[in-house]
Amino acid sequence: MAGWGAFEGEDKEAERESKEGGRMGKRREANACVSTEKLMVALRDGRKLIGVLRSWDQFANLVLQSTSERLFTHSPPLQFADVPQGTFLVRGENVLLLGEVDLDKDDDVPVGFERGDVEQEQAGVKEERNVRERREKERGKVLRGEGFVGEDGEGTF
Repeated sequence: MAGWGAFEGEDKEAERESKEGGRMGKRREANACVSTEKLMVALRDGRKLIGVLRSWDQFANLVLQSTSERLFTHSPPLQFADVPQGTFLVRGENVLLLGEVDLDKDDDVPVGFERGDVEQEQAGVKEERNVRERREKERGKVLRGEGFVGEDGEGTF
C-alpha cells in the first residue's frame, strides 16, 4: 500500500507508527479531512466567500478552492457581484458561519437582489463600511462619555 512515504521501507514504518499512534498515523488521519463540497463562508469582518472546500482541521481552518467573494450592497437598488479570488486559506477564528451551497440553486440570483457591476459593488461596499466605521466611532465616544471602557481598557471600541 502506497502511503505518504517517499522512501522505500517508509510505508512499513508508517503502518507500525499508525498502530502505535505515531507521527505517520496522525498525518494519514489528517488526510481524511479532504472534501469537495461547495460552501458559503461568512467571516467575522462581514465578507462572504463561496468556494469548494478542499480541507479543514479541528480549529475550523479551511482551504477553499475556486473561491469568489460575494459583495452585497444594502442600499437601493439591492445588488450583488461575485469577485473571483482563487484559493483561500481561512483561519478558523474568523469563521462566523458556514453552510453548504445547493448546486441546483447555485446560479440563481439571491431573492430581492439583482446582479451588479463588480466595480460599482466594490465602491458601494467600501462606502457602507466607511459609514459603519463612522457610526462605531460616534458610538464609542458616547459610551466613553458615560464611563464605559473598551476591550483594551483604554476606552476604545
